[in-house]
Amino acid sequence: MKSPKPGSNECPAEELKPKDSIGDSGLASLARIAAALERIADKQDYLASCADDSIDLLKELNQEFSSFSRHGFGM
Repeated sequence: MKSPKPGSNECPAEELKPKDSIGDSGLASLARIAAALERIADKQDYLASCADDSIDLLKELNQEFSSFSRHGFGM
């Protein structure tokens, strides 16, 4: 086996071979990662919905304030 030169980024060819399997613990880790990503996506959907509701409420508040101001109560 050829050793890499000091300071180089070379790896011996044996270290570059792909592994046959990530194993059960690797699959379990990937499943937990996937589940966490799904929860994040769900939270993002929920937060987007809340933002839409907030925008609608702010528009309604702006309309009410405009109406209030037009009637001279804001002076």
